Amino acid sequence: MPPALPSYVQPLFVGTAMLFMGSLYYALSLVQRPSAKRVAIVALLALTAWSVLQLLLSSAGFYSGISEHPERLPLMVAPMIVTIVLLFSLPKSRAFIREIPLFESTLPHILRVPVEIAIHGFYLGGIAPEIMTYNGQNFDIVSGITAPIVAWWGVKMGNMDRIYLIIWHFLCLALLGNIVVTAILSTPTPFQQFGLEQPNVAIFMSPFVLLPSLIVPIVLFLHLAALLRLFSEKGA
Repeated sequence: MPPALPSYVQPLFVGTAMLFMGSLYYALSLVQRPSAKRVAIVALLALTAWSVLQLLLSSAGFYSGISEHPERLPLMVAPMIVTIVLLFSLPKSRAFIREIPLFESTLPHILRVPVEIAIHGFYLGGIAPEIMTYNGQNFDIVSGITAPIVAWWGVKMGNMDRIYLIIWHFLCLALLGNIVVTAILSTPTPFQQFGLEQPNVAIFMSPFVLLPSLIVPIVLFLHLAALLRLFSEKGA
């Protein structure tokens, strides 16, 4: 019987997920276009609907038999990834994304700190392995700790050259990729490599299913949006 999940984990996680959605809405609404507010509202409604769907699926036990049905795992993330690819592929949406203010696409990464605290709580509660925490091989908390410095000192005050901002975003993407791969290889599927005694089952539970299905895609989108703007500035 796994130990009880720490009481702070669920409210911390839910609050962080809501802040991520609010941050994305705010960033989109600041684009200097007449359609910005409408786009931001549509994005918020779409993300809310997607989140509700994932919460319902996880609550109904759709992901609980993932060891027998590993093909269900991509359903958490694939639709969002496909959407991001399409948004960055279409000229009109890419032009819109390029205008997202750099400060507002950088600062929200500070929310990765409470995410990492929640993941550590998953480990303490017996629903994720230690390797997924900052005590293991998850260093994504560095992205959250450095985000306010890069956003305020580097972007807002203009103390970081464009090349260093690009490097920071790529390094943070690498840290994100590291924990995503670790989490996947820790799930109780035929290809599990880590956490054999205490596998990653947190992402199959409500509301923690929002980690792979909502938070990770938003983090990815914000990094890509910032990089698109930074590379566009070089062209300008």
